[in-house]
Amino acid sequence: MPWLGLLAYLSRQSTPPLWVGRDYRLQQLLDADGRLSAEALLHAGLRPLLDGSVTGSGVGPAWRRGLRARLPRGGQDAGLDGLEDKLDAHQRAFVAVPASALPGETWALRRGLRERLRLDFRHHALEPLNGFLFLALVALDLERLRQALLDRALFAEPLAAGTRPSRPMPGRRSRESGAG
Repeated sequence: MPWLGLLAYLSRQSTPPLWVGRDYRLQQLLDADGRLSAEALLHAGLRPLLDGSVTGSGVGPAWRRGLRARLPRGGQDAGLDGLEDKLDAHQRAFVAVPASALPGETWALRRGLRERLRLDFRHHALEPLNGFLFLALVALDLERLRQALLDRALFAEPLAAGTRPSRPMPGRRSRESGAG
């Protein structure tokens, strides 16, 4: 699952990013020209993922079909249809947001999805679907954490030696505000 984005990218016959050549597991999936090797993918059990790119449905739907085939009774009654519908609707709404939109507009979409998933998570306690809901919530949290780390790295105020920040760091109160 962590490689789905990369496999989708490479399935379009794109040149792999340089970091792929540094990962020994991913190196084994490439041929001498740096493209995905059908034989290596077959040996690794990943070939069915790329069959979706051949039929036009994409790597993601091919992965979901493979997952459903591995679930008991083909994934019937697992409650995954509702989750897939929510995630697909979110993706369509997210893609429809113009590139010129402010970041707050996309974060509002994420917050809405998170709230719907949170309610489903509580509603489906002790059901197999709950594991998938949990993973979706974790993915949204990791996306939020990634954004916070990027914001901090890119937009942090540089401090001169011996000075204090003009605004307190999140989660901390400044000494002037009464925190001791």
